[in-house]
Amino acid sequence: DYGYYNNGTAVSICPAGYSCVAGAVAPTLCPAGRYCSAGTGTPTNAPPCAEGSYCPAGSATPTQGPAGYYCRTGQSVGTVNVCPQGYFCPAGSSAATNYPCPAGYYCPAGSESATMNIVGFDASQTIKKCPAGYFCPSGSFAYASLLCYPGYYCPEKSTSGTPYQCPAGYYCPAGTGSTGMTLADFNASSTMKKCPAGTSSAVGSISSSSCR
Repeated sequence: DYGYYNNGTAVSICPAGYSCVAGAVAPTLCPAGRYCSAGTGTPTNAPPCAEGSYCPAGSATPTQGPAGYYCRTGQSVGTVNVCPQGYFCPAGSSAATNYPCPAGYYCPAGSESATMNIVGFDASQTIKKCPAGYFCPSGSFAYASLLCYPGYYCPEKSTSGTPYQCPAGYYCPAGTGSTGMTLADFNASSTMKKCPAGTSSAVGSISSSSCR
């Protein structure tokens, strides 16, 4: 019968990870891209591996696709399809563009996250925090061309080019960043410029000519 084999001594049910056609004397390894539960008959009766998983030859159950990749139906290897730049792929991803890179971060190809929140994004080795002086809208895969706008400063993980106006007494050319929002942070910044002693500037100033 299908799903059983007879080795000449006993008739046994086909074990998981194998298939057994009618008259089989030994089990046959389940084909790659499919999985075989116990009692599987012909290989074509074995279901194909579902999206988000992969099945090497001899699979009894699907294996979840690894983070940083996505798996289509019937895959036998989990690392075929690298998650594209501008997106991230948690384990078990079934499509390339299900998860755009979150705002405030940038995602090179192969980005992954263990969770769908800021804790996972910050802990990821592949999703990168947008550095101070730049901004990264959702779907970013790089940051170098996204300078903070003149007259503003951008802390780490900024999502727009105009998050905070340059404080009075300073001027902020394009690409100004700061680690925080205190005077100590402003003075420590290598890109935010303090007006010379005896002068000051209005909020949102962009150049030294504003210091009077």
